[in-house]
Amino acid sequence: MKFNLCSLLLAAGIVSAKKYCIVSKNKDGNDVAINDNKPILDLPNVNDIQFTSEEPVDINPTEVLDSEEDSDFDYETTCCIDDGTCKDNNDLVAQCENKLNGIEFIKDDNGNLKIIKIITDKASAEVYIFGATLTSWIVEGEERIFLSNKSLLDGSGPIRGGIPLVFPQFKSDLTEELPFHGFARISNWRIDSIDYSSSNKKEVSFVLTNNEIKEDYLKIWPHQFELVYTVTLEGKSLSTNIKIKNTGDDKFEFNTLIHTYYHVNDLSASSVYGLMNYSYIDTTPEGNYTVKVQENESVPIVKETDYIYFDVDQDTFKLQTGFKNNITVKKTNFQDCIIYNPWINKSRTLEDLGEENYPHMMCFEVGRVTKPIELEAGAVYEGGQLITVE
Repeated sequence: MKFNLCSLLLAAGIVSAKKYCIVSKNKDGNDVAINDNKPILDLPNVNDIQFTSEEPVDINPTEVLDSEEDSDFDYETTCCIDDGTCKDNNDLVAQCENKLNGIEFIKDDNGNLKIIKIITDKASAEVYIFGATLTSWIVEGEERIFLSNKSLLDGSGPIRGGIPLVFPQFKSDLTEELPFHGFARISNWRIDSIDYSSSNKKEVSFVLTNNEIKEDYLKIWPHQFELVYTVTLEGKSLSTNIKIKNTGDDKFEFNTLIHTYYHVNDLSASSVYGLMNYSYIDTTPEGNYTVKVQENESVPIVKETDYIYFDVDQDTFKLQTGFKNNITVKKTNFQDCIIYNPWINKSRTLEDLGEENYPHMMCFEVGRVTKPIELEAGAVYEGGQLITVE
């Protein structure tokens, strides 16, 4: 018998709110419906959701979990609907597959899940299953995340823009045999859990393990791991948090980065505050990897910029991106910050960007890139950021 997060939370009685309808299959392959008062959803595979028009039946989830051998229910596929009754197929498809109380499942032409869209009272966000890359964050009608209009969005290559995840290496620090910036941003993730219980707050978690990546990568970097990436929308804030667990028997080293591209309304008015007196590596051709000290209060974007600030114990920063409202960034458990804009000449060499796009973007990235992180067997490393429109 298989359990997902939804059934486990039902049995534990962790949350109590509206009525929810769970649609699942029993061992005979028949659709059944179970009512309970728990608003948590786990969808391992949205494409496998089953629907029913039968009347709900009363089942005690605790009894189901306690009597595994006698149970007729397989919880591998479930869907929770927020009105407490299972309607006809059309209503279920509309509510569960297309828009589940602020969560939309967008599929490609082949019917495969492609994008999760999250909607709250004040904001929305879109996250691709490919790379778990967030590509849009709209707050009160304004897009605050940059996505190149030339970006590859078909899974054939990394997405240019949004918030790609760097793991297990930054650039080619561990080995040149692994992809640039690692394999997490070019792998298909799975949905781990969805919490849509509040109209003002939505949370979606994605998971990637060594079982989901290409075998060729594991031959180069032969380690067992689990990444859990959680995206939370609440009010005018967006939280992105990465949890990295060593699930193998041997320790491994890695680097990681939350590579955020911000949408810029006016590059001439854009700058970063909060890094004064910190040292940084200027990795531009002009800088030639020279270590410098940030002498001014702000870092404006007036030329090609690729600065890696290290040992930064300051946690809160302000970004001016040419909009009326600035953005506050608060990092957690990360020691490095990167400011990046390729400017004119380098943009011309990037086919998925182009020189017409560089004035509309600025990267401010948080992570651990200057020194590798050593993770013992069974250990967990966690870091993240909270970005808020002021």
